[in-house]
Amino acid sequence: MSALHALSLISIFWAIIHTLDYLWKPTAASVLPTVSFHVKPSITVALNKFHLRIQTEAFNAQHDSVVKRLNHRREKGLRRCISLFYDMGVVVGIFGMCIGLGTLFWLTGSSVLRIFQKLPSRAIVKRDMDQNPENFIQPIIPGVTVPWDHLPLILVAVFVCQIIHEAGHAIAGALYSVPLRSSGVSLTLVMPSAFVSFASASMHALEPMAKARIISAGPWHNLVLWACFLALGKTGLGTAILSLGWKDLSMDGRIVIALDDDSPLNSVLSVGSIITALDDVSLAGGEDRWSEYLHKSFDDIPWYGWCVPQQDSGDRSCCNDAPHPTLDHLCFDSFGAPSKTCLNPIPILSSLNPRCHLETDCDPNALCVRPSSSASILRLVVKGKSLILWSGPRHEIWEQGTDTSPVSGSSP
Repeated sequence: MSALHALSLISIFWAIIHTLDYLWKPTAASVLPTVSFHVKPSITVALNKFHLRIQTEAFNAQHDSVVKRLNHRREKGLRRCISLFYDMGVVVGIFGMCIGLGTLFWLTGSSVLRIFQKLPSRAIVKRDMDQNPENFIQPIIPGVTVPWDHLPLILVAVFVCQIIHEAGHAIAGALYSVPLRSSGVSLTLVMPSAFVSFASASMHALEPMAKARIISAGPWHNLVLWACFLALGKTGLGTAILSLGWKDLSMDGRIVIALDDDSPLNSVLSVGSIITALDDVSLAGGEDRWSEYLHKSFDDIPWYGWCVPQQDSGDRSCCNDAPHPTLDHLCFDSFGAPSKTCLNPIPILSSLNPRCHLETDCDPNALCVRPSSSASILRLVVKGKSLILWSGPRHEIWEQGTDTSPVSGSSP
């Protein structure tokens, strides 16, 4: 899914919301920018441009029943256990705040240091090919660090985490008989959220430790949820649950989940095809080699080439800015003379020519060459098919692969 496609879907969604609002609201126009109307006595819907808010009192009675149960004499043990659970949340929250601030200062200092740090202009520095340039924190940005197709799943995960977060505040508030005024959900453009609202007078009357339990309960719930999922992943139980509806193909490679209608790959790939390798990198294994390799810059990829006869080299016209190179006449880098040459990539990259890393790895009458960065060539090894050569942006390949597949058509 491209950025334009995602923007179109978002625009259509909000157009439908505003159309329903126009048809639903009373005939008398409101002078206020925010439209608020009651669907039921306990539900209020408010719409303001790209912000939709639904607030309800429907869960107040259930919260009151939880308050009565926790304050009953017979439930002293349960109340003590829950209080201890949220005491742990307060302690972890304090440590987490300190660690978070320390990490923030460390990242800021590292960024400033990288900006002002300069190498000597004439120094020759050998690059470590195994160096990992990734940052400590990896942001999740659809279309940049993850494909656009992941956006719906990310939003659903954020919304579920928000509900669990707010449930923590509600349960902790019930420990101290804080009445729930309302709860609800909201949507800002595409970002969903949930909320609970307590009576402010009751909150102000609480002791500091009680307030700390209620405030830290939300993040504490999210941390416990993360720990549970981490345990599922480490013990293998999560894989067993996933195998009920999905088949793990990570040991085989990456499966093609979609192809753009205008993509040239439509003629050589189909949905369900398994890509087992990219260039010389095998995709078999649990690591995310797919994203790691496709996000690497050309200079960070280890140098492995092919031995070709010297008589095939010589032309360098395609390595210049003009004329534009064609698919059967691309620029190659070489260790020998000439340093650049134009060659047909198809017979070289799809043949069993000897591989090389140095000029001495080839015969005396051969050159060690590999496609230049300007060629943008990527080799795809597809299971059960011939080698595919792709010339174009790598992100188009990256967005269309995953490592799981439904066991049957009825699986979600």
